[in-house]
Amino acid sequence: MLNRFVTIFASLQFLAPIYGAERTLVASCDYADDAAARAVWTPVEGSLPVEAMAEPLAGRTGVRMPCDMTGDRRRAAWDLSVDLELTRADRFSFWVYVDNPSKMAGHYSLYFGSGEGWYGATFSVEKGWKQIVLDKSAFGVEGAPTGWRRIQRIRVSSWKSQDAVTFMAFSDLESFQSPIVVIVGDLTFRVNEREAAGVKSQAQRMSELLKSLDIEAGAIGDTDVESGALEGRKMALFAYSPNMSDREAVAVEQFVNAGGKVMAFYSAHPRFLSALGLQATKWVAREYEGQFASIHLDTTGFTGMPPSVQQNSWNINGVRPAGENARILGEWFNAKGEATGLPALAVSDTGAFMTHILLSEDSAGKQQMMLSLLGHFLPEVWPGATERALTSNEKVGHFTSLESVTAFIRESGVAAAAQHLYDAERLMREAKQAADTKRYPEAIAAARKGREALVAAYCAAQKSRSNELRAVWCHSAFGVTGMTWDEAVKALADGGFNAVVPNSLWAGRAWYRSSLLPVDESLAVKGDQIAECVAAGQKHGVQVYVWKVNWNLSNAPKEFLQRMRSEGRTQKDPKGGDIDWLCPSHPANFELERDSMLEVARNYAVDGLHFDYIRYPGSNGCYCDGCRERFQQQLGVTVADWPRDVIDGSLKPKYLEFRCDNITRLVKAVSEEAHRLKPGIKISAAVFSNWPGCRDGAGQDWVGWIEKGYLDFVCPMNYTNSAPTFETMISSQLEATQHRIPFVPGIGVTLGSWTLAADEVAWQINLARQHQCDGFILFNYSPHVVTDVLPGLRAGVTSRN
Repeated sequence: MLNRFVTIFASLQFLAPIYGAERTLVASCDYADDAAARAVWTPVEGSLPVEAMAEPLAGRTGVRMPCDMTGDRRRAAWDLSVDLELTRADRFSFWVYVDNPSKMAGHYSLYFGSGEGWYGATFSVEKGWKQIVLDKSAFGVEGAPTGWRRIQRIRVSSWKSQDAVTFMAFSDLESFQSPIVVIVGDLTFRVNEREAAGVKSQAQRMSELLKSLDIEAGAIGDTDVESGALEGRKMALFAYSPNMSDREAVAVEQFVNAGGKVMAFYSAHPRFLSALGLQATKWVAREYEGQFASIHLDTTGFTGMPPSVQQNSWNINGVRPAGENARILGEWFNAKGEATGLPALAVSDTGAFMTHILLSEDSAGKQQMMLSLLGHFLPEVWPGATERALTSNEKVGHFTSLESVTAFIRESGVAAAAQHLYDAERLMREAKQAADTKRYPEAIAAARKGREALVAAYCAAQKSRSNELRAVWCHSAFGVTGMTWDEAVKALADGGFNAVVPNSLWAGRAWYRSSLLPVDESLAVKGDQIAECVAAGQKHGVQVYVWKVNWNLSNAPKEFLQRMRSEGRTQKDPKGGDIDWLCPSHPANFELERDSMLEVARNYAVDGLHFDYIRYPGSNGCYCDGCRERFQQQLGVTVADWPRDVIDGSLKPKYLEFRCDNITRLVKAVSEEAHRLKPGIKISAAVFSNWPGCRDGAGQDWVGWIEKGYLDFVCPMNYTNSAPTFETMISSQLEATQHRIPFVPGIGVTLGSWTLAADEVAWQINLARQHQCDGFILFNYSPHVVTDVLPGLRAGVTSRN
């Protein structure tokens, strides 16, 4: 049976996609000697000079970069001088070598320098050579770059995680120009900093979705479109461009007139809509929970289109057909399954427009919908997408071949796993037969069901473990969308979980009956959310650790934020600009943070309190007048040149210590008083993964908190979709903490740029167990976790057997 199953894949033959990208070598990094390498690579911030490789390393040549991460060095970095026009480039590929990731960086960065700023992206590594592919959606903006049209320098950085002396290597940097591109709404970066994160997240989500379909695509920005970067391409997907300019809209018109196809989500310029044969109607806010719960689709003329997809949007930008062959393809339905009469998806001969952004719910349905749309406008994507679906079973969990995962399932001896494997074999045979006769949508549907069965078999073959914390972070104070707290907590208990961490309060807002913080107006209708969660926890035997987002005022009521600013209680950046976080050194802020957390401990039967954002926003805060006065008073000195003397002058070490002390004293105060109030209460914290880098970078000395006994367990946010990187993080952290307290690593299941499947979650849990961790905590408790992850975990990893 095994050989027959494997043969299905060995016999698959597909032509290479005809929509392949053009590639250009930017830097090979193969140098004759050290002098040649050092002539073009310049070390920065005291880094050591690069070296040429005398001979290939593990079969590849490149530039060797010695990394001395000892002392107060925060990174090792090198600049390559270039003169490049990269407006049309949409992706970059390069190779990085690391011998011992656990001794290396907290993270790595690639920068492209332009004018007075940079475009930068971070990436993770594994032991040995690893090819990294980054599209432009991965790049953020630092400073004031003048544009991709004039790139003058390239910087490679390895950021410090712990003291170490080692090396990395860099090789073969290439750029790509792809016929299909995702558009990053970078014009928003200039005018709306708060919206910038959402814009970037949507572009990354779209890029990841296309990657999951094996559709070769890159990413460019609004500004690149303005400069004509769409010319010669086939498809452009505007994931979210809320500040599209007139110039960009004209460029889109020209692209469409030349035969290009476009899709846009939620926001589009009137001229853009006109190019689609559409006209804007009105913006509609959600009037009740679940009003925009799903999209019901007319499948006529669209091969492989699903009848509906889940979405749960909160507002829409309506449109109506206004041109030839334009029509409404999808309508919004509410959570009761009733039609709202409002448009969700409109199409024409030139493209499509969705009236809200594409959310992460129902990832399988969204993949099917997007593939149907793309296949309709570009039929050449079908063969490649079919190949991806048929070969996706080669990697399940920690296995990289079908032979190995199948052998593991059979050797487990679990009857349920064997049945799922039988179903997978049958479905993949059906998929192969459909592919051979070019019935691509049928092949993809059968292949996906086959993969689901294979993942179910893998999950059922896993072993459980007792006496561990199994928790979820729930970012919404109201629990999982579409569920009551009772339903959500019961689902956890049924899934073998024993703890929930609900986000019930921030620095400027509470979802419980607080006497200290502004209470969210929804409580008048929906009730006290801590009380409801605690009641559900007691009923179903699930512990409740209430989560507070400390210091951060990003969702505080406008009046409260203005009052904090007027009272001098918010942070300032080095130039005196406002940062909407409470200043940790301000006595009144310390009292508010402390007392609001203790208020929860006094008034509710919670099992614990959980810190989050228990840090500064970064190195840019805080430099307010109050910090200056309190720092000077604490040290008994006068700072002559503020803030320069504490940023890069002789007082920098003392100021970094001052920042750490301001954060630590809150952890200490809450821990000591909460334990006095309730001796059995557990104090925990969600912390950055890169200690000690976060100690100087954000004032978060969480290993110090452990050493001083302030925490009962700790949850490093080890968010990554790379299992080797996850293991590297755990190894480094445990070396620092030495199991002094229970260690509960965070697993990033649903984030802006990726969603982990049940088999991927199961493997990260197993890695945590292999390192003797005391449990795990998933982020974020979402509909995806309820429907797609919990069933797989409770079949094996978290089963009660």
